[in-house]
Amino acid sequence: MKVALISTFFSPVVGGMESIVADLAIELKKQGLEVEVLTTNSNRNSQVLNSAAHLEDWNGITVKRAPVMFHLTEFHKFSPALYSLIARSDADVFHVHGLRKLEGYWAQLIAKLNGKKIILSTHNPFTVNERSTSQKLFIFLSDLLLGKLWLRFVDKFIVLSETEISKLQKLYGIKLENMVQINNAINDVFFAESKADRTKVLNELGIVLTKSTSKMVLSIGRLHKVKGFQNLLQAAMQNPEVNFVVVGGDGGYLEELKKLSSEIANFYIVDRFFSQTELAKLMSSADLFVFPSLHEPFGLLLVEAMASKLPVIATASGGPEEILDNGKYGVLVPADNTSALADAIKNVLASNEASTYKELAKVRAKDFSWQNVIAQYLAVYQETK
Repeated sequence: MKVALISTFFSPVVGGMESIVADLAIELKKQGLEVEVLTTNSNRNSQVLNSAAHLEDWNGITVKRAPVMFHLTEFHKFSPALYSLIARSDADVFHVHGLRKLEGYWAQLIAKLNGKKIILSTHNPFTVNERSTSQKLFIFLSDLLLGKLWLRFVDKFIVLSETEISKLQKLYGIKLENMVQINNAINDVFFAESKADRTKVLNELGIVLTKSTSKMVLSIGRLHKVKGFQNLLQAAMQNPEVNFVVVGGDGGYLEELKKLSSEIANFYIVDRFFSQTELAKLMSSADLFVFPSLHEPFGLLLVEAMASKLPVIATASGGPEEILDNGKYGVLVPADNTSALADAIKNVLASNEASTYKELAKVRAKDFSWQNVIAQYLAVYQETK
């Protein structure tokens, strides 16, 4: 069986969806499937990765990149060249990643015209509370003009949460039997038991902590306002004896965050994306992981921190609620409540609960290993074959 993974962005673009597509491609190849990735040559910020469509061997997997004609929103690109790649693909199954994608609608049509099967991983786009005007307009028009008409061509929807199921039923009339819930999965590198030397790891990043003997809170994510780092900054101000390290590539909020934190001595920003190996090392050097998002479709980084045996605090912002099972495996606080976040950090670091949460987090993270998840993908592919 040959599977075409269709995604607007792909490595080296960094993000939760992009990580899943990359890891899924590798895991499917391990299972003996033929895999190709069909994507654009752009990143979210409209920067060109390559000036023309090209063929690439990525870890033994064929990646075909297409130029973008113009950019509709941060997450939506118009690429006739990508649509051409989809039309010429000889894959048996099209697996589209992302709801309301133009390449997804095109893939649905091509699949039905050519007797191929189509699977859509929606990646939970429904609870975003920070959207640009262009994004809101695109979503409105997409749902109004294309949603119900085109989504009926999909053979199976892969969703991340129960709330996503209800949304798909309500908005598009998708039948329950056409949906399956499959967790995102994390790389095995995060399950390593080793503990990294904090000073060495931070020195490699160019960070010298002013309070080297203090506890360290780690937070990772794209530097965008929706990720809630401005609230973590407020929590840092209320916990001056604790070091706060924020890591991530710029998502349009870096300069503002730097201005806000310029006089906060215990708040450090590292503005670049990291490989999974680097992230695992960084996580193993921290005392606590905080995930302060205002909205989070899933929360892959949260699971990666849990696999690294870090106690975790997250906001009740979508995916983290299900990952932590409403507080069973970590601490949940209301989104956008800086006082509750600051108090939770103080309490976890000062109590004996941290060691308990470490063990619970590790146990829960195993539910999100590729060893447990890949069989579910294979079952969907076989069912729709």
